[in-house]
Amino acid sequence: MRVSIETGNDGSVVMYLDCDAARAVLTSVVFASRFSERFDPLAQAMKGGLHTDSQSSTERRSLCQ
Repeated sequence: MRVSIETGNDGSVVMYLDCDAARAVLTSVVFASRFSERFDPLAQAMKGGLHTDSQSSTERRSLCQ
């Protein structure tokens, strides 16, 4: 699994995940959302926000299937 995290001056955080890492994080959040409604918005945002950067390197080349 590979993860790269970048922080912005405005407090934003961007995570670049390979497919295995993305699945693990998404699975954890979806699992947590079953026990607490507070995680549900995050789970929905993560499901809709998985995408690739159009200028990414070959390590970040494809959307997880």
